[in-house]
Amino acid sequence: MKLHKTDRRFKLYHYGFDCYVQFTDDDWNSFNRAIRYCRSNFGAEFWMFNAVVYRHNGKWRSEFKNQKRIYLRGEKYYTLLSLAMSMEEKDTFYL
Repeated sequence: MKLHKTDRRFKLYHYGFDCYVQFTDDDWNSFNRAIRYCRSNFGAEFWMFNAVVYRHNGKWRSEFKNQKRIYLRGEKYYTLLSLAMSMEEKDTFYL
């Protein structure tokens, strides 16, 4: 899970999404856990179809076409997501 900033090239930047979290291609479990957390704590997902926006007040948006990403409105939602998700590295050894 890595934080990236958006700019004017991204379509969702114009709707207020200034950062996104990108997951690796083989990390479906963490991606699905993050989506469940966003759905339960941040509310409904921002949703649009054919340039018509149906849910304006959504604070997050998920995409998994080419790359698994979760777009967020503000870094405070990334902080909440990263604190709630107990991401563990595979190389960590606990006694």
